[in-house]
Amino acid sequence: MTRVAQSALYRQDQETQQAGRIARLREGAPLLAELFRLGYAVNALEELELTRESYESAIPTLVRWLPRVRNRDLKVSLLLALCVKGDLPDLSDALIKEFETHEDPGVRSLAADALVGVASASDLNVIMRLFKDRQYGWERGALARILADSGDVLAFATLVEALGEEELQINVLEALGRMRSRAGAAYDAVERLVSSPRSDVRSVAHQTLKRLRMPESRRRPSRNG
Repeated sequence: MTRVAQSALYRQDQETQQAGRIARLREGAPLLAELFRLGYAVNALEELELTRESYESAIPTLVRWLPRVRNRDLKVSLLLALCVKGDLPDLSDALIKEFETHEDPGVRSLAADALVGVASASDLNVIMRLFKDRQYGWERGALARILADSGDVLAFATLVEALGEEELQINVLEALGRMRSRAGAAYDAVERLVSSPRSDVRSVAHQTLKRLRMPESRRRPSRNG
C-alpha cells in the first residue's frame, strides 16, 4: 500500500471516529440535560461512575433512557452506569428486555453484567430461560452467577447442564465455585473438565474443584475407620 493510500485510510478512519463522537454527543445531550436538572453536573455518563457519591436518584432517568438510546457508545456508557446494586425491579426489567432484544452481543453481555447486581428471585425463571437459550451465545455468561447466587435447585441443574457448552464453561465453573459445598453434586462434571483441551478451562476447573465438597462415595475411608 502506498503512503498516499495509507494517509487516505488514516484520514477516513479519523473522520469516522469524529462522526461517531459527534453522533454520541448529539444523542446524549438531552440525557445529560435531564441529569443536570437532577443535580448531576456531568459532561459524560462516565463521570457518574467516577464520583464517590451515590447517584441513586438518577437511576430512574437512566432506566427510562436505556431503550431510547441508539448510539452504541452511548448505550455502553449507559449500561456501565447502571451496574449498581440494590432492589430495583424497574432496572432489572429494563436490563432483561435489553438483553433479549438488542442485536449487539457486546451490549447484551453488558446488560447481563448489570443484571448481576439487581436481579431478584422474581426474575429467576426468566433468567433461567435466557441462560438456556443458545441463540444468545457467550453473552449469557454473566447470568451464570445469578443462577448460582439464587441457591435454586433447578438453577443448579441448569448450570451443571451448561458445562457441556464450551463457550460457557469458564463462567459456569466460576459460578459453581461460588456455591462451594452446595455444588458438591457437580464434582464429577467439573472434574471431567480438568482434562479439557483448553488450558484456561483446565485452570479454572482445578480452582473450582478445590472449592467443592467431594461426594461421600468418592472419599477414601480413613485408616482409623
